[in-house]
Amino acid sequence: MVQSESTGVSSNNVYRADASGGPYAEVFESTQPVAKYTDASVIDGQTYCWVVTAVSNGIESTYSNEACETVTTQAPSNLTAK
Repeated sequence: MVQSESTGVSSNNVYRADASGGPYAEVFESTQPVAKYTDASVIDGQTYCWVVTAVSNGIESTYSNEACETVTTQAPSNLTAK
């Protein structure tokens, strides 16, 4: 997940929901602007939706556009090694 790198942003927050539209719960709060975050607390096969906020001068922005994905950490069943 890529977060805001806009000038003036002091930190970013990442929120996650189990369904599109929320409700969202904060899963990550940075202490400085970051360009990437990996959510390691997801469960294989579950669908999640994330939004990001930017914080500048103590003021948090509105949610970013939502990104939803079904987590797949298992190799495909038809995968074979040669």
